Amino acid sequence: MKVLVAFLLSLLGCRLAEGRLLSKCELRVEFTDLAVVLDSDLVAKIICYVEEASGFNTSVVSVSSSGAPRHGDAPALYGVFQLSNLVACSDGVAPSPNICSVRCDDFLDGDISDDIDCLLKIYEDFVKNGFWGPHFDHLKQWFEPIFKLCRNKTYKNYLKECGPNAQTP
Repeated sequence: MKVLVAFLLSLLGCRLAEGRLLSKCELRVEFTDLAVVLDSDLVAKIICYVEEASGFNTSVVSVSSSGAPRHGDAPALYGVFQLSNLVACSDGVAPSPNICSVRCDDFLDGDISDDIDCLLKIYEDFVKNGFWGPHFDHLKQWFEPIFKLCRNKTYKNYLKECGPNAQTP
């Protein structure tokens, strides 16, 4: 039993070592560096959501308590953006359309460029297909908390401490 516990703790330690803890200004720079073409106030709301949902930790995995579970399973949420295994990625367990064509574990490392790419795919799917999109219910569950928790956040009032270059991305 002690060997099993030690093994599991070492695996957890390895997973945490791969992750990264960001600040909101670092995340803003990541969006800017990747030339993300989102409305600047939406970027502020997403960064606010990240602060609430993952604490800017890229190695967070959690189970969603909100929204209707699919096939009896609550969605697992991965990485800094808390992307769902039921839509965004594949965890090899839950059925998923995997619209980002990645393994969920890929969202747990310190490189968030793939996380941002997936976020953009999710946003584009949501905007392009609207209410009639095949993944609308799951995408809505991801976007709702962003607008509920962070509705009053704007680029100017939420990211002003990020310095004089914190204009629009």
